Amino acid sequence: MADLEAARRTGTRIILSVVGNDRRYKDDQGRFSLVKWKGRVDRFRGFDISSYIQDGTIIAHYILDEPHDASNWAGTVVTRAQVDEMAKYSKEIWPSLPTIIRAWPDFLKGYQYQYLDAAWAQYSDRFGNVDAFVASNVRDARAAGLSLVVGLNLLGGGNRSGGLRGFSGSRYAMTAAQVRQWGGALMAEPYSCAFINWKYNDAYFSRSDIKAALEELSDQARRRPPKSCSK
Repeated sequence: MADLEAARRTGTRIILSVVGNDRRYKDDQGRFSLVKWKGRVDRFRGFDISSYIQDGTIIAHYILDEPHDASNWAGTVVTRAQVDEMAKYSKEIWPSLPTIIRAWPDFLKGYQYQYLDAAWAQYSDRFGNVDAFVASNVRDARAAGLSLVVGLNLLGGGNRSGGLRGFSGSRYAMTAAQVRQWGGALMAEPYSCAFINWKYNDAYFSRSDIKAALEELSDQARRRPPKSCSK
């Protein structure tokens, strides 16, 4: 609650995630357990966060990471029906809070979602041309009837050009030029409702060139009219 109050004072926007590490909501075989997931959410029923939702401090509930990746769930993907059931459970507690999931819109197509609001497409260099990436994910999000969150994998989504190493294992971090180019392309897409970068690192974010690039993206974001991630 202190963190939320600090966010309100500074005008920070929060996407809330409450379930923690995925090992806490897997069954004995390592598959996704909806029962355990709900139990993790239930821990927060006693906290009144309604005013933070109403004033826009909390903009969404991030319900799960990569349901489409079977390697995360002992070879069995989290179904789209389960995804919408999670979103429904969230809405029972926080009816006006948009629900988002970090899953490719292409995976989420083909289901009539009643409660899920948005997909989340995060760009890395390995996904090819950024304009094509934006266009395909917007197309698929529209087909799924969902809003779209976009963003950059800053620490592990770069390439050899510029050679920023040492921030995410053996992967390359994005250079300032890449942040400007790729982030600008994502930010310019009017269909997107939020922009999230992954993830924070003191050494990376303290670089003057990265600070300057991110400030340019912030300026671009401030020029956009506010948009809810509710579908």
